[in-house]
Amino acid sequence: PLYGVAMFSAAKVLEASGDPALGQETEEWSHLQYFTAETNIPTILLSANGFDADRMAEVARAAQSISRPLALISTEDAGEIRG
Repeated sequence: PLYGVAMFSAAKVLEASGDPALGQETEEWSHLQYFTAETNIPTILLSANGFDADRMAEVARAAQSISRPLALISTEDAGEIRG
């Protein structure tokens, strides 16, 4: 549900810093960016209203398992996302 926010945020990162950035749906990240991005590339997860907390927790664990720098922006308690 936050795909538009992810796309907008990626554009702002590019505008502000010149660094490449990509907005992606959570599920697609699991099938694409997990395998293609270097592990030093930060991953920012966006979660709202617990809608996808279970899947977000899985993706966060996957990102951490490959030592990806990770940030979570959420309306939920981080404990609820971690599971």
